[in-house]
Amino acid sequence: MGDSIKIGSLAGVPVRLHITFLLIIPVFSYVIGKDITYTVRLLETVYATGDLDVSVLAAGYTPYLLGAAVTLCLFAAVFLHEMAHCLIAMRYGHRVTEVTLMLLGGISVIEDHGRSTPKSEFWISISGPVASLLIGILSSAVAYAIVGYTPLLTESPMTGLILFYIFGYLGILNVFLFLFNMIPAFPMDG
Repeated sequence: MGDSIKIGSLAGVPVRLHITFLLIIPVFSYVIGKDITYTVRLLETVYATGDLDVSVLAAGYTPYLLGAAVTLCLFAAVFLHEMAHCLIAMRYGHRVTEVTLMLLGGISVIEDHGRSTPKSEFWISISGPVASLLIGILSSAVAYAIVGYTPLLTESPMTGLILFYIFGYLGILNVFLFLFNMIPAFPMDG
């Protein structure tokens, strides 16, 4: 992709950032930070925490820093989603030329060379959403563990709330990404 920057490679796959990715980081950070009170209430409902003192998270620049942290973690999860596609494709003998992260996700460029079978296509397609689902489940488990570990929320409320917010939000977002990617429409994985 012409409007992207190579930032490295993993497992022999060049990783690139499209210019739109760099533009969306501040936008997502702002949007997530602006709605922090609403999001905390959503997390309280989903994770059945009871009332949390959101004033700690809503003070000063904290919401926007949390927005940036969630945004970067979300795109790391999208990267892992794309790498799952790549690793399974390589397992089936396909050549992967690059992964590019962009505005609303990522794209893995996989060369077929006539090696595709229905079985390989299925596993290559499903591997990304499964990675998102696993990340969502693990993030949610960490959020539940934080809520269950009372000293973290009482003795160190700022740290506990920040970790709960990030992992809880990532849990929800990654399960949503799994469901969204399973829609049977181009360019989704379903």
